[in-house]
Amino acid sequence: MLGAITGDIVGSIYEWNNHRSKEFPLFGPGADYTDDSVLTAAVADALLNGHPPQKSLYLWATRHTSRGYGGGFARWLRTWDLAPYNSWGNGAAMRVSPAALIANTLDEALDLAVKVTAVTHDHPEGIKGAKATAHAIFLARFGAAPVEIRRTIAETYGYDMDRTVDSIRPGYRFNESCQETVPEALICALEATSFEDAIRNAISIGGDSDTVAAIAGPVAEALFGIPDEIATRVMEIVPEDMREVLYALYARTEYALPVCGLRPAIPVARLRPAYEALLPIEDLPGERTYRIRLGGGWRAFLFYGPDAAEWFRQQLELEEEWRDKMLLDEPEMVELVMKAWPG
Repeated sequence: MLGAITGDIVGSIYEWNNHRSKEFPLFGPGADYTDDSVLTAAVADALLNGHPPQKSLYLWATRHTSRGYGGGFARWLRTWDLAPYNSWGNGAAMRVSPAALIANTLDEALDLAVKVTAVTHDHPEGIKGAKATAHAIFLARFGAAPVEIRRTIAETYGYDMDRTVDSIRPGYRFNESCQETVPEALICALEATSFEDAIRNAISIGGDSDTVAAIAGPVAEALFGIPDEIATRVMEIVPEDMREVLYALYARTEYALPVCGLRPAIPVARLRPAYEALLPIEDLPGERTYRIRLGGGWRAFLFYGPDAAEWFRQQLELEEEWRDKMLLDEPEMVELVMKAWPG
């Protein structure tokens, strides 16, 4: 999901001013999140909290106004019943990445992709674009090679995946359909040598730049990961409610946290049961705020864990009496945090 938001932000200044080269500042002047990021967050919110997708899309869009919503979606927001409007637009694919991230099986990823897409983009091409994108992300997430993903997407969805970025670039024009956005975006990710290279590929072909990059971004994130400096910059740009959804979504996955460098060294499948075995962590008199923060549940443990580990290391360098007191205070928690984030 952070890959989609990164692509959106980087591409935001090139949607109406295409840059047909891979040479450009990654975060150019004025780069900001657009409707692509807002609606991706809305999809994540719906899946995390069991909200009806159309309700979540409506609430997020009306809370984050003037973010460049497409004409069809903007009209949908003004309708009484929020019924699907037979769209085949690329908004179906740009916002679907949380479905592929939260799912435990491919079938679940595809079912969730349809669930969050059909409430607006119920045209067969809209559904196909969302499913193809979720399919590619899910395969990349679980280690499929780019050549395998290309072959699977071509065979399953009928897209022409044999092209290269260089062959697409000269003749590609602005297009908001899934049919002429999704395969191009996936090729940009699958031909890349790194996450940043995928985003640069996506911008370089022109067209609907922010959305092409928002579709390529999560595939590239699953293939390569996002460099910490890019991820941190994006987390600083997006608003608080979007950051909260990002933390909540990643906490439900094997990734744990959106920024790679902050992720625990212990696999989530082992770390979470070890943490939950320590609960409840009760507050004690005095300045022991780490107890409150780390004891607030799995999401809080992940959020505060990296800083807590650094603080513990600093405190353990103090005088022996204080160090022994702290270790006796909550020795299992201190040990677990420092193993999870060894520094």
